[in-house]
Amino acid sequence: MEEPLKNLSKPNLKRWLFWDQRYEEIDWQKQARSTIERVLVWGNDEEYEELIRFYGRERIIHALTSEHVMIPNYEIDHTCGYFGLKKEQLYCYRRRLERGYRWI
Repeated sequence: MEEPLKNLSKPNLKRWLFWDQRYEEIDWQKQARSTIERVLVWGNDEEYEELIRFYGRERIIHALTSEHVMIPNYEIDHTCGYFGLKKEQLYCYRRRLERGYRWI
């Protein structure tokens, strides 16, 4: 897995994405998974690019395929297309199938 960029202390993401947190106190490395999830759910392609710049594409793909990053049904196709993945590769999709989740 690619290491995050060391020369930047934080990503350049819109504060409203973190409306429920104190933006200045976010630990961007410790909260990487939740930051990735939040931006993939609520952000746009510009924020996706900022995630890639800050964390690296491999880190984001690792989060999508191996970690508990919950992408809602309506966002799965866009996320998969953007990162060149099949929905079957997403951890959240596989987990939903295993649990008998009904796709509406």
